[in-house]
Amino acid sequence: MYKIGNDEYPKEHLLDLENNPYYVGRLTLVKLKKDFSVDIDIVFKDGHKIFYHVETLFNFPEEREALESGIQKLSEFVRGKKKGQSPGPLN
Repeated sequence: MYKIGNDEYPKEHLLDLENNPYYVGRLTLVKLKKDFSVDIDIVFKDGHKIFYHVETLFNFPEEREALESGIQKLSEFVRGKKKGQSPGPLN
């Protein structure tokens, strides 16, 4: 699913979106002084230009935790499951 191990930051991870040939999810991991953050975006499959910025999450002590939280947030956004939130622009 995803690999962790490269020590260069920021790290970019692209995730296919179900039933969508035009966009992918992009998680960008950033190492700060003491922790990690993750930017969550929907980008065009060709060229990776940002279509929609979902959110930035902060204060994760471990890289894996930041990545897993980013995947969860992207999934919630794409499916529009968060309470009180209208479905994402892809629905």
